[in-house]
Amino acid sequence: MTAAVGLYFDRSERAAQVREEAGERARRIITEAETAAALLDRDAEAAVARLKELGEPVVEIAGMTGLPVSGVRAAVTRAGVTPAAGLDLAEDSDGQDDAARGGVDVTEASGAASGERREWE
Repeated sequence: MTAAVGLYFDRSERAAQVREEAGERARRIITEAETAAALLDRDAEAAVARLKELGEPVVEIAGMTGLPVSGVRAAVTRAGVTPAAGLDLAEDSDGQDDAARGGVDVTEASGAASGERREWE
């Protein structure tokens, strides 16, 4: 009987240890994936900004990419592109400021304007 109780505690402890080690590995994998995904997101935003630099209207970029207009503006802003004279990235074609309507915050920095060269440049 004592052998069975000992086996129970041994296996329970080992099972908890296996779960803890797996959790640590999973957290490392997720951290690595998030880092890689952030770099890809920056590249995607830079591509959207490049379309804007090439003269594509925000509404057209939205149609091409499937992003909402506010998402295009946010990507362009995070990528550090200055709008052409007379263009206001804070307004839609309807002239309304998205921030006033609860739209996307375009103030967060992604680091895409760090001067990194992309292969499409």
